[in-house]
Amino acid sequence: MSSRIAARYAKSLLSFAQENSAVEDVYRDMSDLLEANSGSVELQQMLKSPIISSDKKIAVLGQVLKGAHEASNSFISLIMDKRREEHLPAIASQFIQLYDKEKGIARATVYSAIPLGDKVMDQLRKYLATLLNSENIELSNVIDSSVIGGMVVRYGDKLLDMSVSRELKEMRKHLVYN
Repeated sequence: MSSRIAARYAKSLLSFAQENSAVEDVYRDMSDLLEANSGSVELQQMLKSPIISSDKKIAVLGQVLKGAHEASNSFISLIMDKRREEHLPAIASQFIQLYDKEKGIARATVYSAIPLGDKVMDQLRKYLATLLNSENIELSNVIDSSVIGGMVVRYGDKLLDMSVSRELKEMRKHLVYN
């Protein structure tokens, strides 16, 4: 239910932003909101709390999103009026996905044991561009020691596992069952 609500509001927000020629500004605001939400348990709890008044929530979000575009502020006020503020992070996430789809942006995360250099990231970006049929690939590198070596690439719900840890698991499975 929550994802359907988020998807509907995100589509509405995108349409509203397009009507106001503010898509880029609203995208920035929704990105800032997601970043603040993921970094603050207090903000997450506040948005879910039925005890805290909408006015206080709007004031806090105003502080979190200083300099937000008027379209974003109007939308957040609407969400508060409809008592859907607990869905705001999911709406922001859905909006970013719609924005990416509209702009032809594909986002992928590369998990590796060590930081990858620019050359490797560029090669990986070119490989993913052909694999995903998209020229605009945005990669982020996350350091994960459990990978041991190699890398794991996550794009949406797809996973490309080229890690040493996966190879070791496969070898262990092969040795145990044969």
